[in-house]
Amino acid sequence: MELLKNELGPLIILLRQEAIPEVDLPGQACFSCQFRELSGSIRLAWETAAFSGANKVALKRYFSYHMNVLRELVIAPSDCSYEFEFDKESIIGLMTHLYTFFRVFLSDETVLDYRLLVLPELDHSFKRLVSYLEDPRVNRGIADCLLPALYFLLKREDDTLITAGSLKYLENLALKLLPVLVDDHDINEDLVDLLLSLNFNHHGFFKYLVKAIRVKVESKTCVEQRDYILMEYAGLPKLADDAMITSFNPVWPPLTKMLRNWLAEEAATLEKRIREEEAMRRPSFKLPFKLSVAQHACLSRLLYEVGIYDTTVANVIKFNADNSSTKRTLAVSEGSYEMQYYSITQKTAAVILDLLQKMTSNLKRSFFPLWVAIVLIVGAH
Repeated sequence: MELLKNELGPLIILLRQEAIPEVDLPGQACFSCQFRELSGSIRLAWETAAFSGANKVALKRYFSYHMNVLRELVIAPSDCSYEFEFDKESIIGLMTHLYTFFRVFLSDETVLDYRLLVLPELDHSFKRLVSYLEDPRVNRGIADCLLPALYFLLKREDDTLITAGSLKYLENLALKLLPVLVDDHDINEDLVDLLLSLNFNHHGFFKYLVKAIRVKVESKTCVEQRDYILMEYAGLPKLADDAMITSFNPVWPPLTKMLRNWLAEEAATLEKRIREEEAMRRPSFKLPFKLSVAQHACLSRLLYEVGIYDTTVANVIKFNADNSSTKRTLAVSEGSYEMQYYSITQKTAAVILDLLQKMTSNLKRSFFPLWVAIVLIVGAH
């Protein structure tokens, strides 16, 4: 697109001419006048491009390119293409203007040098944020994650390099944190919630959250710990598309994703420990049956349906699976037993029916011999 071109070419030519004293420029306006005119044209071109309707990728490339060139002009005048000296303050003014009004179009990877940007309002916000974070009411584990980045920028020493994405993130962070910090109440819980919502994916903050969760569950049983971990997992905000998430550190995954992964691992570890503890509490002896799992489940279902068991079906299934072994299966799983319990075949039912008939005959012979004898006599006649 014609609009999105290198606007700095005429400016660089002017800077080269100013930097060479022996070049005679008769009939031309003074350097400062020409620079003001070109600066005005550049700013107007940037504004036109911003409202041109060009796609976002092209605009990001356009504005990031101009910021990179301006930064190179200021910090590396003796490198490669820019072997000349000039007044850098005018270039810094253009850089500041670009960031102030068009930072939304800068790609997050664009490298900035914060000491070269004249941003008094942002400096003031960072200083206020530092003063509040140094307040004893703020948990040191949280403050120590935020303060180093702010100290680094406010010192304005050589090479205070920061990406545009990180600077925009910190600017938004200060905007959101300051109202929370000025309130006169226990602010740490609100700080944690806000930093979570802002995807403050600082490794130290992630470790702080992990430690806080572990402190809360350390006195609980394994089952209670697992339930709490799962509750924390369910309470985390749903993830948006990673590409749409702004973050403190673009190299690290989103904070919510890191927490979800850790909580899932903790829950799995606790679940395994719970199963191991349950297994240890189970009796080591299993009552052996000369039945298959399906036949045992069928017999158990008959006993339940005539009211022999005074408990739930789930407890019956679990108890029989945990404490029984069959002729082919030494360790019966609860899932396998439940499946057989609810899917009895006619063949299995026939085996149990024959078994029940034998049991009935034995009862009659053992406890009703006279009645059996009468039946036999009558049957003989």
